[in-house]
Amino acid sequence: MRARDLHLLTVGRFTYTSDERFKAVHQAGSQDWLLKIYYVQHRDAGPYECQVSTTPPMTHTVWLTVVEPQTVVLGGPELYINAGSAINLTCLVRHSPKPPPYIFWYHDDVLLSYDSGRGEVTVTTEDGKDTASRLLIHHAGAQNSGRYTCSPATAPAHSITLHVINSEKPAAIHHKNTTTNSSEGGSAGHLPAGPLHLLLVGLLPLLLTTGGQDLLNGLGRTLAWWRAWWRAWVGAWWWWWWWWEGDRSSPSPSTNLPDSLTR
Repeated sequence: MRARDLHLLTVGRFTYTSDERFKAVHQAGSQDWLLKIYYVQHRDAGPYECQVSTTPPMTHTVWLTVVEPQTVVLGGPELYINAGSAINLTCLVRHSPKPPPYIFWYHDDVLLSYDSGRGEVTVTTEDGKDTASRLLIHHAGAQNSGRYTCSPATAPAHSITLHVINSEKPAAIHHKNTTTNSSEGGSAGHLPAGPLHLLLVGLLPLLLTTGGQDLLNGLGRTLAWWRAWWRAWVGAWWWWWWWWEGDRSSPSPSTNLPDSLTR
C-alpha cells in the first residue's frame, strides 16, 4: 500500500492499481514478496507499507527516495588551453545511488579509446561520494580542439568545448595594447601618470571596505574633477602667457603721437 494516499497497490500476486508500472512478484514456495516499480519517477517517492494478514495485522514501512543523477564536466562550457600543454578533463557523476558501471568519453561524437597504445590518451575512474572520471591528453595540438562528451551508463551525458590556441598570439596582442596605452598616457588630453597613480593607491582601502559599485561611481566623479581641473589650469596658463606676450609687444603711447605734439 502507498502510505501517502492510502492507495492499495497489490494483494498477493494480484495488482489493484491501473498504473502498469507496479507489479507484485512471488515465486511458489518462497517467503519473499516483491513489489516492482518500472520506470520510477520523482512522484513515486514516499512511504510504502507492507501488511501481513495476521491477527492483528503486521506492518512494515519502507521509505522510497528517488534521486536523479547529474553529470558535469568541470571547467565548461568552454575551455582554452595553450598548444603543447596537457589536457586534464574531469567528469563528475553526482546523486547516483551507486557508481555507474562504465563512463565513456567522446571527441566530436567519436568514442575515445581507453588504451590508445601510444600513451597519449589516459582515462581513469574513481569511485566515492561522487564518481569521477578523468581524461588526460599529453601535448595538446590543434587536432585536439572540439567538443568532448562524458557519457555515463546511468546518467545523462554532458559536454565541454575545448579550444587549443597558440600561446604566442595572445601574448603579442597583450604587449601591443600595453604599449599603446603607455604612449597615450603622456598626451595633453589625459591625466598625468603620477597623480593618477596616487589617486588609485588612495582609493584602494575604499575598494576593500565598500562595494565595488560605490568605488566605480566615486572613481568616475574623481576622474572627471581631475580632468576639469587640469584643463582649467592649462587654459589659465595659456591666457596668462598670451596676455604677457601681448603686453610686451604693444608700443608705448608716446611713440604714436605726432611730432608737433611731442615738441
